[in-house]
Amino acid sequence: MQLETLITELVKRKLEGTDLFLVELKTNSSGNKIQVYIDGDNGVSIGTCAEVSRAVSHGLDEAELPDNRFTFEISSPGVDQPLKLLRQYPKHIGRKVEVMTTDGVLLRGKLGAVSENELALLPELGKVKGPDGSRVKKESAGPVLVSVESIKETKVLLSFK
Repeated sequence: MQLETLITELVKRKLEGTDLFLVELKTNSSGNKIQVYIDGDNGVSIGTCAEVSRAVSHGLDEAELPDNRFTFEISSPGVDQPLKLLRQYPKHIGRKVEVMTTDGVLLRGKLGAVSENELALLPELGKVKGPDGSRVKKESAGPVLVSVESIKETKVLLSFK
């Protein structure tokens, strides 16, 4: 069994039955560093990350892998990381986000609602950019519905107010 697959299974087993979930597993080019990102419907604590890390370490010890040296880290996605899964969106309702669509339109505003198929975004006037980078005038402050399929990337914007 491949190491990444084993770690994925161990993480999912530990998170089963909780509000936590695996977001992503990344490896560096040489394969000796594995980063595991977990999140939860209500966030994830450092203590929880440590608990999952211990469970994965224990599982790797039991697997008696051949002697290949690697390190792994388990953490929550940082604030600079884009949202990867639809399940991450609901806890950010009411926060400012930046959505880049697959056709190059950049939208900024408050996340109003999330469904299986679309997001409702309450845009800031004058904060909509077209594919060429030019500002597109937004006439109405009403919600903009964004199809989940048309989202290239969504980032939560930090507010220091």
